[in-house]
Amino acid sequence: MIISEYNSGKPSRHIAVTAILFELFKTVTEYSFKQVLKDSGISYAGLYYCEKAISLIKNNIEKKLNITEIAVALKISSGYLSRIFMKNTGKSIIEYINKIKVEHAQILLESKKMTFKEVASHIGISDIKYFYHLFKKYTGITAKEYQNLKHYEEKF
Repeated sequence: MIISEYNSGKPSRHIAVTAILFELFKTVTEYSFKQVLKDSGISYAGLYYCEKAISLIKNNIEKKLNITEIAVALKISSGYLSRIFMKNTGKSIIEYINKIKVEHAQILLESKKMTFKEVASHIGISDIKYFYHLFKKYTGITAKEYQNLKHYEEKF
């Protein structure tokens, strides 16, 4: 029926059929999304708060954040945030924060204009030994090895 209406040759029918198809597509997409959430046990609220937490972390990379501060900013309990974050990302908030900090440190180290201590400070880590530990944990190499590797890659 939809195809015969579309093939009627009337422009108004084309618009009507297109609107019906868009509505059908929207309905199928929403149903599929809800089904995926239901099957995985994830809620809309969980996704919303995780997205907000991730945004807060990325926008405050220079600060020493913890789960309590993030939960307070989102007006939810730290226990709830911890559970939904782990469920939605597969990582604890601290793991995620550290991973993002190290990724940002890699970008800063590529510029070669900052010392390791400056990079650590820029990502909210005051203890240089802890910075070295995290960097190696998340990249598998030391910060100096990473910087040398990037310098070597630039030559070629």
